Amino acid sequence: MSTDLETLPNELLLQVFSFIDVVHLLRAFIRLNNRFTSLLSVHLQIHQLNLRRISKNNFDLLCDKCLPIFVHSIRSIYLSNEETPSLYGQLRNRGYSMDRFIYLQSLSLNDISCIGTLTSTISSCQSLRHFTHLFISDCSLDENQRRQIVNLFNNIWSIPSLIYCDLDGIEVYHISFTNCILYSQPSPIRYLFMKNIPCDFHSLSALLTLFTPHVEQLSTKIYCQSVQDTFRSVVPSLRSLQLFFRGGHKSLRSLLSHFPNLRQLTIETLDLHLDGDQWQEILCADAYNVEEFHLKMQMELAGNDEEVEDKVDQLVDSFRKKYWIDERRWFVRCDWQSYEITTHAYLYTLPYAFAGIDYWNEYHTKSTCSDEETKNYRSYDRVEMFTNNHRQSMSLYDIRLICDRYRRLRLLDVVLPCEMEWPNAKDMQFDELVSLTVRIQISSGYEQLQRLCDASRRLYCLRIVFWRKCVAKLCDLKSASVRRVELSGMMNWSGAFDRDECMLFCHSSLGQQCEVLKIEVEDRRGILDLVEEMSNIRLLSIRCRDDRWNGRKESPTESEMISWLTKHLRAKSFITRNVHWSSYIDIWIDEEDKRERRKYQETKSWEGWHKVGQFLTSIQNLLRKK
Repeated sequence: MSTDLETLPNELLLQVFSFIDVVHLLRAFIRLNNRFTSLLSVHLQIHQLNLRRISKNNFDLLCDKCLPIFVHSIRSIYLSNEETPSLYGQLRNRGYSMDRFIYLQSLSLNDISCIGTLTSTISSCQSLRHFTHLFISDCSLDENQRRQIVNLFNNIWSIPSLIYCDLDGIEVYHISFTNCILYSQPSPIRYLFMKNIPCDFHSLSALLTLFTPHVEQLSTKIYCQSVQDTFRSVVPSLRSLQLFFRGGHKSLRSLLSHFPNLRQLTIETLDLHLDGDQWQEILCADAYNVEEFHLKMQMELAGNDEEVEDKVDQLVDSFRKKYWIDERRWFVRCDWQSYEITTHAYLYTLPYAFAGIDYWNEYHTKSTCSDEETKNYRSYDRVEMFTNNHRQSMSLYDIRLICDRYRRLRLLDVVLPCEMEWPNAKDMQFDELVSLTVRIQISSGYEQLQRLCDASRRLYCLRIVFWRKCVAKLCDLKSASVRRVELSGMMNWSGAFDRDECMLFCHSSLGQQCEVLKIEVEDRRGILDLVEEMSNIRLLSIRCRDDRWNGRKESPTESEMISWLTKHLRAKSFITRNVHWSSYIDIWIDEEDKRERRKYQETKSWEGWHKVGQFLTSIQNLLRKK
């Protein structure tokens, strides 16, 4: 039976291609023949070119051989600085700014915190006639650059064909859209997400009436300047609203009453204590067209334990009336935990509709939903991020509860060891978990960490914070899926590795399969060992104790340490300061550099042994003469 790929029909080949990373496809089939070139062109019109985890060598291949052929086939691109430092700058330096991709429809930007880079990237999209989708994630901007931030938004509103705009990853303290400038027609954006960009009513009104008057779906954060703030602009286009709100009862009613066609409302409130009767009045009188409603109220309750429980009973009972239980089938739950001064409480609708959740080991809960109904509602399936909010022992009591309740977790942050008996491996599975952060107090925490790794078959990133470093235990850890490891200590330099410890990690199971490593080292020679001995490493983010960099006097690519690394790692690897943590140096490793360095060392080693052999031969000849 023939297994030759070229005997397969095009439809089947394209289906096979859909299971393979685009970069790997290009590397495997570039310039094979005209048929495969055409198939790759079709594939790129459907699937995203994701460069988030591209190696330095594959990036060079992409720029030199692939983009000249396929630049007009690409419809979607994902760019990130997280594991590929200064990626867009390097792409632009190779002659591929975004305006070169003339049929580009979608662009995703991740971990790009330089406002200049963001603005120039988006500006270059304004000439793209087919460009409709923009995604920006994990971009924390400098609050002192408010004029540049306003200019960034001016450029976004000026993209003539933009329909879908996800800015959830931009974090700023405040932006006034009244300072933006409308250069041409209002933006055609219909879907706008900016949950980490706070607005007041005046700024939101300018946004929705001047710049994005066609918005149908909106996610935002509202901070009212006073409890009497009033929203005055009617927005008939809005159908769906996801809102974080901090303000008064009357202000909230004023806002919602100006969205007459609102159908879906997801709202999280802070310091706004409303009972079921008040929410019913809002939904019946102001947001009267809402068909889907999700609520989360963060509150502080005063009083002793008995008084607090009475308040919770009254609050929960107000949601047991016919409107909530029979007519709408909207159930709520209230969780609370008492501290010395006050009691923190959350009241939320079921199913829980928010991505993140805080957890207390010891808390009380009451609900209008029975246990059986809770199972039917699959109440916590939307939770993706879990943080242990317990501050007494700083460890979990019940890992089984987390596993059973939050079945679709993607990010987990815990302290180990847990004060409990762990379930069997069959009873504990985190099938969706990709990122795990653990703070290990004592060495027994590593045994529980191994169980977590065994239960997480898709785990990609493992972050370990040491109370007390134990390299031997670390090197015994195994995970078939982990490719990114971040290691640090609780105290400054307490997690630094000496040269011997670096070598131990290099030859461990994690070290051999690790592609991205963030670590602190005592000796700069340990950096060379890590680069040389880790078989699959492509990005090394490193902090070295004898790095004497002064950020005020030197640029990110110029320092004594970087000069030393450039000299010893050859010229092809890209070396720069980390944009978030300037004490760390990012090394985007070139495989050819590694091979040349290994060959150089082998040559030096051979020359050394050759000289030793010559010396011994000379001694033998001298002894014979005597």
